[in-house]
Amino acid sequence: MTRFVSAFTGEVFDLMTHDSLLKVPAPFEDDDAAFDAGVTAAGDGGGLLTRLYAARGRIAGAGADPRTTPSFVSGVLIGSEVATVPAFIGAEPGETVEVIGGERLTRLYAQVLARYGWTERRHDGEAAALAGLTALARTLEGR
Repeated sequence: MTRFVSAFTGEVFDLMTHDSLLKVPAPFEDDDAAFDAGVTAAGDGGGLLTRLYAARGRIAGAGADPRTTPSFVSGVLIGSEVATVPAFIGAEPGETVEVIGGERLTRLYAQVLARYGWTERRHDGEAAALAGLTALARTLEGR
């Protein structure tokens, strides 16, 4: 690994779906079509706040099921991140992007990375955290 970046994508998702006018009472509906529409709405990643507001318009103006809003918001956020972060860290098209997280989330990132032409390799977040902490402990013990 030569470059690393992390983003507040999960935190923004949580705020948008729990503490904003986009909040929806549970249960959320996992909706692939809404997620894909969100990725499309993300476009080149610019104007993220305006693009997020489209989540409201799709309910008020297009009659979308409000329970699909979290999937749409997730698509906008992940789509925006994938559209902008590789250039931000200087990654070249065709490079492999390492994705660390839970199974469902890494699957969504893999979908969007493929859509933008990137290769990905997925890693379990818990296993990666444990391996990192173990390596750190061994390093500290060796001092």
